[in-house]
Amino acid sequence: KQRVLSELNAYLDALPQVYETLEPAVVPPGAVKIGEDRMRTLEVDPGELFVRVTILPRYKLPAEDNTITTIIAAPAPERPLARCMAGASVLAQILVDKYCDHLPIFRQVKRFERYGVLLPYNTILGWAGKTIDLMEVLYEALKKEILSTRYIHVDETGLKVLCS
Repeated sequence: KQRVLSELNAYLDALPQVYETLEPAVVPPGAVKIGEDRMRTLEVDPGELFVRVTILPRYKLPAEDNTITTIIAAPAPERPLARCMAGASVLAQILVDKYCDHLPIFRQVKRFERYGVLLPYNTILGWAGKTIDLMEVLYEALKKEILSTRYIHVDETGLKVLCS
């Protein structure tokens, strides 16, 4: 697993990088920048993968009594899935490909390979499952709204499948 992660990081390094810096809401005068944290998130624009690098500078505030050091930084942006490098755009693309375009996961793996990123089948499958779990709230709200109407109309056109 560690080998797969190091290979994945090598692929991420080869992709275009988009940088954004999130500063704390207020940086008091005299604050000294002492470092920064970086978060890398795999994102997708139609037809292009890129890595969003979010920089979170840390500042040391001047101590008033030389006993307490205070460090401030902007809060890290929330990720759709905890400890997951995939951004919302990648997760949405996976679900749209699978459930709207009927593209199986193994074909999505091949598409990512053509972009230059080797993502294991089980990784994409896990991301899809966890993203679907997040959407349960939307499902329940939509179901409640639909069932509260007097008339329900659905398009029951099925996907044509050839049986051999």
